[in-house]
Parts: sequence; structure tokens; C-alpha cells
Amino acid sequence: MGWVTLLPFEEQKEGTIRFGFSLTCGRNKEDFYTKSQEELDKWLDALESICILRDMVDDFAIIRQIGQGGQSQVFLAQNLNSGELVAVKHFDKQRFLNHPRRIQSLANEIETLRTLEHSRVLKLYRVYESRQAVDLVTEFIPGETLFDSLSSQGFFSPSEFDRFIQNFLELLAYLSSQNVLHRDLKPENIMVPDPSARGDFKLIDFGFATKWTGQAIQESCGSLGYMAPEIVCSHPYGQTVDVYSAGMIFYVVAVGYSPFYATSKKEVLRLNAKNHISFDRSWETVDCKVSRLIKGMTSTWPSQRKGAKELRTEFMES
Repeated sequence: MGWVTLLPFEEQKEGTIRFGFSLTCGRNKEDFYTKSQEELDKWLDALESICILRDMVDDFAIIRQIGQGGQSQVFLAQNLNSGELVAVKHFDKQRFLNHPRRIQSLANEIETLRTLEHSRVLKLYRVYESRQAVDLVTEFIPGETLFDSLSSQGFFSPSEFDRFIQNFLELLAYLSSQNVLHRDLKPENIMVPDPSARGDFKLIDFGFATKWTGQAIQESCGSLGYMAPEIVCSHPYGQTVDVYSAGMIFYVVAVGYSPFYATSKKEVLRLNAKNHISFDRSWETVDCKVSRLIKGMTSTWPSQRKGAKELRTEFMES
């Protein structure tokens, strides 16, 4: 797929064992030698997070499938050296060969995860590519999604919800500072490792992520019910689409349902595009600062949505 591939090797010449690694990019290949296995290990540790590796089965043992996405499967695996449990997001190349957009999305996901360093963002450890597949080895996050947590445990406590909002806005501000748009924020893409501390979470699935360059984006992507209306209506959009999606997540967490609930996809699409968000009797028990925050985040007009950093400051001071 055009990336720099890392392949360690060991060879014997005239009774001497030589250690080294190859870096390959397209048709270009260079071999590098090290003085010892220990030095090779140091080079591999430094390069494995920025290169593409081969032969995942030499390093990890697949245990079982734990998830399924539109373009991928997710497996629980174990590091054969350390014993650490990891997750492996598996992409079958046959589903990508004739789809340039899917290839670009996968490249964007890898590039994005490699540039982000945040305690509430899924950590990418390694990337492997074979003739048949591309595999992303990430940290394994136990627990359940926010969607499942709301279904099994119900509403957040006020203090838990307050912490969740502050943490989420802080994460949004970080993504904005890195010029990253997630573009698929929803409860299903938020993992809650500890059911007793739901204010702490991990953001996953950066399959629709992209870099914000300051130029309006035309590409349509996301999940109905959480997509900013300008995306639903196929209008050019910018950075505030993630702010809108976060506001919709806060709405669902606050009252347990979506303002765009309907029995058909067509009707959800219509309601999402119309963007009429009701704050009815269900909101009588919700702190008014929360409803005020959500109203500001989910404005139909992108120019009226504030940045995450400013929203967090105002929320904490209110």
C-alpha cells in the first residue's frame, strides 16, 4: 500500500551471525546491520511504531473475535513475548482493492492514530501488512461501549455526567489542536473501561478521521442521528461538525433517547437534516447549564457553535 515496510532478519556468514533489518518502500529496498541482537531490538522498538511490519503470527496469537465493523473485524490477541492482551483490527484486502476511498480511509486512520497521544484516545501499537490483509494492533480496552453502558446501567449520576462532559470537551479541544476531525462521534465509538467510573472513557474507531487543513470538506460520512446537518444536507463543512456530534451524545446521555428517534432510516435522515431539537419535560430534572451547553453545540449554523476549549471553560465556570 505504499508504506515503508520493516522486516528484521538474521543471517549467518562465515560462521558469524549477523543481525539487521530491511526497509522497503515500493521497489526501493535498503538493508541495515546491527552489532548485536540487543541493538537490533532497540532499532525495532523505535521503528515498529512508524513502519509497516510483516508476519503478525510471529508476534501475536489470535484468541477470539470480539467485534465487527463495516469494513473490518476486531479480534482479541496476545503478545507472544510479553503476554499482554491487545486488540487486532483486521482489514481484508479483497474488500479494498477496487475502492480507493476505503484505502484512503484506512491510511487516514493509521496516520491519525500514530500522531495522537492522549489518555482518552485508543493507542495504536503496530501495523502489519500481508498479501491478504492489513492488521492494526491496538491496546485492548475492556468494558463496554457507552451505548451498552446506558442500556445496562441507565442514567449517569450528576457528578459522573459532569466529569464526562468536561473530559469529552477537553478531548475535543486536544483533537482540534492537532487539526484532527473524528467525524463519527457516537456512543458506540466510546469505550467505558470501568462501569463504576463512567466519566472516564476511551475514544475508538478513527475510520472516518481526517486532517483539517482549513479548507471546507465535501465528503459525506458519519452516523445518522449524530451527523451535523450540513453533512446530512451534503453541504461543505468544517471543524465544528465534531462539536455538533458531541452535543448529540450529551443529549442522549442526559435523557436516554435521541431527539431524532424514528422507526425508519428515511425519517431519521429527515429529522437530522431539519435539526429541530426539543427540550421537553424530560429535561426538567437536568441541570440547566447542560441544556444550555447542548443548545450551543447543536446549532444548525456552524458559525454559531463555539470551539471545545471555550465551551469547556464556560461549562466549568457556570
